[in-house]
Amino acid sequence: MLTDGQRTWAQKEGLWLVPVPAHLLNVAMVGIARLRYRPHTRLTAAWCRNLQETGVAYLQRYTDLAESRATARSA
Repeated sequence: MLTDGQRTWAQKEGLWLVPVPAHLLNVAMVGIARLRYRPHTRLTAAWCRNLQETGVAYLQRYTDLAESRATARSA
């Protein structure tokens, strides 16, 4: 969803970019807390499975968006 120049600039600046719906204005990423080692519980295992499943779905969604944008630019 970025041009190659925008992506290169963001990488040089050490920025972390996250896709956000266009209707959300003035968004800022404050931080993401992650445990270094996950607890070995049933709830954590279920959360991890759900994260893997939904992560694949979101990755496909953003890949489709990027491809449709690239197709629209070339048309």
